[in-house]
Amino acid sequence: MRFHGLTLTFFAASLAVKADEGMWTFDNPPLARMKYKYSFGPDEKWLEHIRLSTVEFGSASGSFVSRDGLVITNHHMGLRYIEKVSEPREKDYVKNGFVA
Repeated sequence: MRFHGLTLTFFAASLAVKADEGMWTFDNPPLARMKYKYSFGPDEKWLEHIRLSTVEFGSASGSFVSRDGLVITNHHMGLRYIEKVSEPREKDYVKNGFVA
């Protein structure tokens, strides 16, 4: 019974939590909220630029940050590939980092 009570307590507490991570789809941006909260109202040209700047890596996403194709994403999404191009004795990019 104690487990059910604890579960119910966490569930009830989660109802009061409001996420504000800013996630939205490109076809339904929260324009009014953005204008109110940030004093910024993006136009269609800006939204299209942002949409075309995104990239999908299977189960992850990222963004183009240069015209030359440099992409930024979370470290854990690129870790497997960073490990593949590393040479533990000479170029351990995971341990020592790198500059793209």
